[in-house]
Amino acid sequence: MTCRLLVLFFVLLSLLFNILSQYASSFCIYNEIEGDVELAVKQIHGVAYHIEESHRFKQAHIRPYEKECCPYDNFTCNLNKQRNNTVGFWISVSKNRGITHGERHYINCTAGGFIQVLGTVDDTKFNVFDENGSLIE
Repeated sequence: MTCRLLVLFFVLLSLLFNILSQYASSFCIYNEIEGDVELAVKQIHGVAYHIEESHRFKQAHIRPYEKECCPYDNFTCNLNKQRNNTVGFWISVSKNRGITHGERHYINCTAGGFIQVLGTVDDTKFNVFDENGSLIE
């Protein structure tokens, strides 16, 4: 019994470490908008200039309550591989599985930070967090 608990403890510890390391090593975009809507995200700032557009961070279908991330130390996602480097995105919302998109919003965050997309299709809000997990006002 004690051995099983010890194994379970290490499995849970490993899972927790993997989750936390993702937050510490990636920028992420979270779709937390109400309803069945998708996000389209395209990185337009902070990537190495010689990277072709087809290789830049781009996600056309971030489903509700899902996220997409890219490691801050990957030069196709972050020009200088620093967690505090600024990266910028066009983000738009789709109600019809990506056939059409609403207004594009230009949002910046740090390469080690993350963006929560909240609200509704008609009233989209963005919470931006830095590389330390602090909300940027």
